Amino acid sequence: MAYEERQDEASFLRAHEVVEHQLAIGENARLHVDHGYLQEVRGRVAIREALRSYERALALDPAFERAHSQRIQALAALGQAHDAVRVYERRLSDEPHSVGAHRCLAPAYVAAGAFEQAAGVVDRGRDLGPDAGLLDLRGDALACQGRSEDALATWS
Repeated sequence: MAYEERQDEASFLRAHEVVEHQLAIGENARLHVDHGYLQEVRGRVAIREALRSYERALALDPAFERAHSQRIQALAALGQAHDAVRVYERRLSDEPHSVGAHRCLAPAYVAAGAFEQAAGVVDRGRDLGPDAGLLDLRGDALACQGRSEDALATWS
């Protein structure tokens, strides 16, 4: 597919039109996979564009926690949660007394499936002082471990 190579809107629209036309003539498994793959590639392109926006936002305001959170989610959606972990481990290393650094690393660990590490970061962050965001993240880490009752107790 040309769209896979170019990843521009015009190529997507042409490829989408071709696949839709072929599906209208007669559907088969290959055409549905082609249609799905076309949408998947478009989604990854959109997520990479979003990631660039979050990174620009962080260049303008490094303390903007929502931009950090969205960046983590975008990296996770691209299968790069471990990259987020590296970024936020480095941030915590640079800012060990920052509750915000703890609030960023914990969801990066959750996105990477490292639930125990997330819980540990939350606990160390809470040692710095009370923080509702960290408490919510503790519940998230517990829920991801299948510990629903403990998560609910944490959130309530």
